[in-house]
Amino acid sequence: MSHNTPRRVACMTDEPQEIRIRHFSLADLPRVLEIEPASFRVVDAWSRPIFRKWYRQCPDLFIVAEISGTIEGYMCTSMEQKTGEIESIAVDRAFRRQGVASALMDYTLREMQASGITTMGLQVRTTNTGGIRFWQNAGFVPSGILPNFYDDGAEALQMKKSLT
Repeated sequence: MSHNTPRRVACMTDEPQEIRIRHFSLADLPRVLEIEPASFRVVDAWSRPIFRKWYRQCPDLFIVAEISGTIEGYMCTSMEQKTGEIESIAVDRAFRRQGVASALMDYTLREMQASGITTMGLQVRTTNTGGIRFWQNAGFVPSGILPNFYDDGAEALQMKKSLT
C-alpha cells in the first residue's frame, strides 16, 4: 500500500529497523488502543467507538506505522474540499523521536497533495510544547487560538500548512 521508501530507525538494539506505513484495519484497533492512553490525557484519548467512527468515515486516511510487524504509531486525517485536517497522531513511547511520526506525516502530506488538497490544518493543546515544536518543524504555522476547545476547557493552538 505504501508507495514511499520505507524509513529505517535505530531502536533498542541500535540495529536499523524499517518503518512501514499502511492503511489501518479494524484488526489493528487493540494495538492502537494500547498506544492511545499513553499518548493523551484521559479527557483527550479516543475511545473504541471514536476510532471506529473515523475508520468508517475516512478509511483511506487512517494509517498505521509498523516496525518489525508491530504497530508503533497511527495517524488519522480527514479532508473536505481543498482542506485536510490532521485529527490525531500518536506513537508508542518507546519509538518517539525516532522518525515514526515524521514518516506518518510525510506519507499523509504526499497523499493529500496527490488528492488536490492545498491546505492542512490541526489543533494542538497550547501547553503541548513538544507537539507544537514538532508541527512547526514540519512547516505548520500558528493561525489562531481556540478557547475551550478541549473537554476540560483548555485552549488549542490552531496551525496551518500550505501544500502548494
